[in-house]
Amino acid sequence: AKIKGMGGLPLGTSGEVFVRVNDEKTSTAMAFLLIKRGIIPILSKEVKLLKKFEIGAAFEIREERENDVVAVDEVFEELTVKKENKFTLKPLVGFSDEEIEELYEKIELL
Repeated sequence: AKIKGMGGLPLGTSGEVFVRVNDEKTSTAMAFLLIKRGIIPILSKEVKLLKKFEIGAAFEIREERENDVVAVDEVFEELTVKKENKFTLKPLVGFSDEEIEELYEKIELL
C-alpha cells in the first residue's frame, strides 16, 4: 500500500540553514520549502506551525552566527541587493503573496 507523504528529501540530508524569522506566514512557508529539500532549519525565533515537522528532535533556536548559510523570506517585489559575506537563500523569490498564503494554508492542514 502506498502512503502519501509531503514529498521531498529526508530531513537532514542537505545540511542546516539559519532561517531569519520575520513574518509568521512567510517564514513558515520558507522553512517548509527548505525542509522539503532535506534541510534542517535553525530558527532565529520559534515558529509554532513548524513544530509538527520536528522529527526526533526540536529545531534549534539561536542567534545568527558569522559562518551560517542564511535563508530570508524576500519575495521578488521586495528583492534587494545587499553586500553580505554570507551565502543567502531566497526560496520565496518566485512566489506571489497569494501563492505564499496558499502554501501556508496547505501547511496548516498537514
